Amino acid sequence: MAARSPAADSDPTERLLAAGRAYRAFAVANPTLYSLMFGGQCEPDSVVADAAFTALVDIVQYGQVGGVIRDGDPAALAMQIWSCVHGATSLELTSAMAPGAVMTENYENVIALIARGVAP
Repeated sequence: MAARSPAADSDPTERLLAAGRAYRAFAVANPTLYSLMFGGQCEPDSVVADAAFTALVDIVQYGQVGGVIRDGDPAALAMQIWSCVHGATSLELTSAMAPGAVMTENYENVIALIARGVAP
């Protein structure tokens, strides 16, 4: 997941949104692996897990420097962002969604909500 981080995008907002899209794309393309990663039956490799989270912290810091993410502890903001994208992705993968919900549309709304929520 860290390897899919959109670190090359120079626009901080687009970098944040692209990271959210990459998270979902990974999960949708690898639902079994995603489930294993967060299902509690496997022991995560701490180096790999730290690298994935650090990639998100770096995106938050980049957004703070660019003025599109509010000041504050970047790790705490990254955890809040991850909680949101993970929740939306997990709901989609377990088919726990409201009747008639279009998950791609919902997810785009969730990441837009995140971008507004972390704005200064």
